[in-house]
Amino acid sequence: MNNIQSGMPKANILIVDDTPANLRILTEILKENGYKVRAAPNGKLALKAAESDPPDLVLLDIRMPGMDGYDVCSHLKLDKRTCDIPVIFLSALSDATDKVKAFSVGGVDYVTKPFQTIEVLARVETHLAVNHLQKGMERQIAELDAFGRTVAHDLKAPLSILIGYSDMLSQKLRDSSDRKAHQYVETIVRTGYKMVTIVEELLLLARVRQMDEVNLMPLDMASVITEVRERFAAMITKRRVEIIVPDQWPWALSYAPWIEEVWSNYISNAIKYGGLPPRVELGSELTTCENTDRPMIRFFVRDNGLGLTQEDQDRLFTEFTRLHQVRAKGEGLGLSIVRRIIEKLGGEVGVESTVGQGSLFYFTLPAASGDTIVNRKKVSESEIKTQIIREEPGAQANPAKDSSQETVTDRPVDIEKVKPVIQEMFTSIESDWHKVMDLMKSLETLLASSALQAEYENLKRETDQFEAHLAQQRIYKIARILEIEVIKE
Repeated sequence: MNNIQSGMPKANILIVDDTPANLRILTEILKENGYKVRAAPNGKLALKAAESDPPDLVLLDIRMPGMDGYDVCSHLKLDKRTCDIPVIFLSALSDATDKVKAFSVGGVDYVTKPFQTIEVLARVETHLAVNHLQKGMERQIAELDAFGRTVAHDLKAPLSILIGYSDMLSQKLRDSSDRKAHQYVETIVRTGYKMVTIVEELLLLARVRQMDEVNLMPLDMASVITEVRERFAAMITKRRVEIIVPDQWPWALSYAPWIEEVWSNYISNAIKYGGLPPRVELGSELTTCENTDRPMIRFFVRDNGLGLTQEDQDRLFTEFTRLHQVRAKGEGLGLSIVRRIIEKLGGEVGVESTVGQGSLFYFTLPAASGDTIVNRKKVSESEIKTQIIREEPGAQANPAKDSSQETVTDRPVDIEKVKPVIQEMFTSIESDWHKVMDLMKSLETLLASSALQAEYENLKRETDQFEAHLAQQRIYKIARILEIEVIKE
């Protein structure tokens, strides 16, 4: 049974035209074919109608007094409630420049007056069908993303247990005469870590796809690099890696959790596929965006590995291609996620390499202007420590302060109350995310208006986005600042 037979309108269409005869004709045509129709004689009334009850499609004239069709379409595209509504222009203007302008402001089609009834109906039906399919695909993608995140997150806890016990068994078998048993267990451990990497990449990919807007802030790249080096401290020591880091970094506009993952990917690849021993050089240089001449910063990682052919370079940043595929079979998302992240942050990625001379992997970010940096307060761990007052017997609540020093906190941190919360969060983060979220409420009360409030806000962002690995590092950092020893049970 179709919509007309059931008495239900096919779709809600808004017609905007300052000519009453055009409004009447179009209304009759569309109603006869089962559509619900509203008419607006000018741009302002059209916008009010669209905002109060968003239509499924808009038929829009161009030449109207006051606000013309181009302005109406532009306003519709700027409003989140109406930006996805397909707009078909109906106009007597037949010049190519008028048509191009109509498409440039967001129109999906252009019908020239005088119009043919059959043509208007065909175009209306086509764009309604396309819009319906697009919304359906978006819903399915959202559902798949949600499902993927849930599955990936639920896999982390059992994988952590598998790796933990396998690692313990490997330690016990290290000095055993049963070499094969030790090799088998080592294979289980390595495979477990690979699975964790895949899970974390899937979670990161889902987060990147979900965030439509990213709040870019001036980024202290030195702190990010420090976090990454701590993450790979064991690998760096084991492989005797030489890491060269500049004394100073330029300020770029970015989003710290994502950039930490980008550096992690580049640096871990440089270590894995570098020379013996690996030599990893980090650096940056000022450049400009080719299209806008906007100041950009190019950050890079240079290794001393075997280098890559041009063919290998061309396919590195595509899905399901890993750096080691040039030497062995495998597939993954690593560098393709790096590309997605950087492009979402307004930059680009690339590689420069010559076989036998190593490789240079880079990414660009918008440079932060002086105005965005000058008001940004940066507090180091040592500075925070000097401003935290432990609430212990005999401790002063408000010691005298040097008025020349910058005051970061007006409230002391109760270490004894924070300690059990931090410990429980640290041990729960891989197994009970709901408990972590509940503990965050307690931590908010304990750290509010203190020198650690900024660290708490970063932790809240990471837990809200299920950044388990980053959240665990943040908890450890807070514990380190407060000189609390956390034990992973």
